[in-house]
Amino acid sequence: MAICISGLSNSLHTIKLVKKSGRFMLDAFRVQIPDLINLTEATFDQEPSAQEDIQHFSTFALVKMAAALSTHKAYISGYPGGLFKPENRITRAEMAAMLAKAVELKETAEALSFSDVPAGHWAAEAIAKASRIGLMQGYADGSFKPEKPVTRAEITAIAVKLMKSAAGQRGAGFSDTAGHWAEQAILAAQAAGIVSGYADGSFRPTALVTRSEAVTVLNRALERGPLFGGADVLPVWRDVPQTHWAFYEIAEASTEHTAMPRAEGGELLK
Repeated sequence: MAICISGLSNSLHTIKLVKKSGRFMLDAFRVQIPDLINLTEATFDQEPSAQEDIQHFSTFALVKMAAALSTHKAYISGYPGGLFKPENRITRAEMAAMLAKAVELKETAEALSFSDVPAGHWAAEAIAKASRIGLMQGYADGSFKPEKPVTRAEITAIAVKLMKSAAGQRGAGFSDTAGHWAEQAILAAQAAGIVSGYADGSFRPTALVTRSEAVTVLNRALERGPLFGGADVLPVWRDVPQTHWAFYEIAEASTEHTAMPRAEGGELLK
């Protein structure tokens, strides 16, 4: 664990983590403040447990507790010619490929064979992994339907399985989800801010998911991104200008990178 502090000048400071009345407080610990963004991380030899509270102390402003630099793998790629095709629909095979790259979960089931996924299928291994870790299943007839587009309900159900804690969370709901097979997942994802509906109050659970929508939902469920940085270091897709609504979500998903927490939210490319 690291502790981020702000409000210190660009020089050598001494800060210390002490325990007082059962709570951890900042007092004196030697740390160099980099001349970067007036935000630093200090890792302590004796780290407090995640359950302990860190109190604001003296003139130091405690911004947040955060992990040190994080490294994320890219889990989606583009097309020839520098295109991302953000409005293309995501198929079940493509979704499995994204999950296989993005998720590290314990495999809880044996690999299943599907009647329409031969060993030579380009996504056969990814489909098998997505099945083994319990994120995707096949159909009653033994098929997987790899070319079938993914719906908003289906990706929401997957997203809730990725959430660290979805128990007890319920959003206000939507006008068209009552009684739907994915209603509980949709309510949980709504409460967590992973999905939202439309201006008319609907969710449109059977609507098909685009590539830009898919990476946005998965990023939020995985608690990674959006990825910010200079235009000269973020990926450049010819069909995704920086003004695109999902530009920073697409950057997060399509770039292997090391980043640090960003004070305003998201990640800052290192």
